[in-house]
Order: sequence, then C-alpha cells, then structure tokens
Amino acid sequence: MAIFDADKAEQLGKEGFQVILLREKTKPEDIHGFFASQGILTSRGGKTSHAAVVARGIGKPCVAGAEGIQVDINLR
Repeated sequence: MAIFDADKAEQLGKEGFQVILLREKTKPEDIHGFFASQGILTSRGGKTSHAAVVARGIGKPCVAGAEGIQVDINLR
C-alpha cells in the first residue's frame, strides 16, 4: 500500500504490512519510514537525491524523480 507519512509507514511495517513510502521528496527525518518500507517513490529528485542515496545505502528500491506524478500529502 502507498503510505505518505514516514511515521505511518513505520507503524504499518511493524504490523506486518508491506508499504511503499510515497513522498514529494524525502528528508533525513524520514529514515525510520525507509527502514519500514519495501521501497520509496518520490516525485522530485534524481539518482543523487536524498531518497535515492539513502535507499541505495540500505538496499531498498527507490524511484526518485517520477515527475509524471503529483504527490499531494494532504489529499493522500
């Protein structure tokens, strides 16, 4: 399931759900959501973005800079 909040991703991950962390862009405070997620998807960034570098470092798949999507955190 697509989750737009690192805290929620962590919670659901601990409950056994498989989640994808979906953000416009990530920030260091999202790291706990990275660990709980099966992968990360961002609408901004590229191969050297925070999301891509951190995901690569912890062995998680990441699609960074999917400019064809618009992430509206408020509407989910």
